Amino acid sequence: MFKNKKIRILLIMMFITFSITFYFGVFANPNFNIHDFCMNLASEILGLVIAVVVVDTYVREKNK
Repeated sequence: MFKNKKIRILLIMMFITFSITFYFGVFANPNFNIHDFCMNLASEILGLVIAVVVVDTYVREKNK
């Protein structure tokens, strides 16, 4: 997987983007609250899971 140069560059770009976003969202935010952060993260993960299930179901039905 990491032998492909395009995938390696894409993973590095994603890591840099998430690192910068995390820095500004947590460390540079004077109003940071760990409870709000955890609740927002949990809701994002739940939304992502629901979206993946819906898209996967759509793709399976379309391929039938």
